[in-house]
Amino acid sequence: MVQKTGKLQVPIPIRERAPVGENATSLANQIGVEIRAAAPLQGVMYWDDIDDSLKKSIILRVRDKFEITNYDEDELVRQTITKICQLRYKDWRSRMHAHYKMLRKNGVNPRSKPYKGVSQEDWEYMIDRVWTTNKKFKKRSEQNIVARSSLPWNHSCGSKSFAATMSTKAEIPHFVDFFKESHWSKKKDDWLDHKCMEKHVELENLRTMCSQPDAIPMSQEEMSIAVLGKKSGYLRGYGVDRKPSNTNTTSRENDGEMIILREELSSLKELNETQQNQLVRQQQQLEAQNKQIAIQQRTLEKFQAALLRCGLLSSDQCGDDSLEGC
Repeated sequence: MVQKTGKLQVPIPIRERAPVGENATSLANQIGVEIRAAAPLQGVMYWDDIDDSLKKSIILRVRDKFEITNYDEDELVRQTITKICQLRYKDWRSRMHAHYKMLRKNGVNPRSKPYKGVSQEDWEYMIDRVWTTNKKFKKRSEQNIVARSSLPWNHSCGSKSFAATMSTKAEIPHFVDFFKESHWSKKKDDWLDHKCMEKHVELENLRTMCSQPDAIPMSQEEMSIAVLGKKSGYLRGYGVDRKPSNTNTTSRENDGEMIILREELSSLKELNETQQNQLVRQQQQLEAQNKQIAIQQRTLEKFQAALLRCGLLSSDQCGDDSLEGC
């Protein structure tokens, strides 16, 4: 969908925590393009290490082409874009390293063939200062190898996130059906892994059991957790972006309550400040009135004293003890 501004519209639903719709993949790809064009390689390891002003300029160039719904208004939307940037920057450096290792494996001098789009200076920096000497990088690389080897299975959605894949359907599929679709190889007409088939059988059995009249109902997310397990607050089978709804709901409710409390506190502060200002003004007015009364009293006393001296007024007519002896 194209906005009147000529930008491609990309919504990021709160529950999915990922771009959805027909332009979701294009957004992720464009973020990658802008990162490769402007993000530095020297002196940084991760997206978060990059100067904030440069990160903002990269995201701004992406936003020149895409209308990211509620980007300015919603912190969670901005966090989602930041996460995509982190992954794209990490993926860019990972692909460079894979290219470097392939050259070495094939007996080619790596310095002679920099990765596409990378300058000779940056390429040699990565070789000399990161891949061959940086202990922190080597440790993290070893950890990543172990983590990848422990993945139970892959999926068939390619570069699309699960949220983006789901959003392209005419109707959002049931989680159990989507699990099969996202772990089934159309090319081989078979499961990507035997474990996927086993998990799908468990999911189907659970769905059938929950559909019985006397059964305790379970949400699709609860089915995911019951069969696939839960890790780091993310839902397996939904992709790494989507958190359990109770986490989002609680967070959202807490955010909403905090906003209301802040607004109420701000209102009370404003009301207190207004009342204080009113009291100050009233005190100033009272002091001014007292001064005026004192001036009038002194003027009256002087006038009465003058009349007494002239015999035009008797002390009985004056009626003021303060004028005695005038």
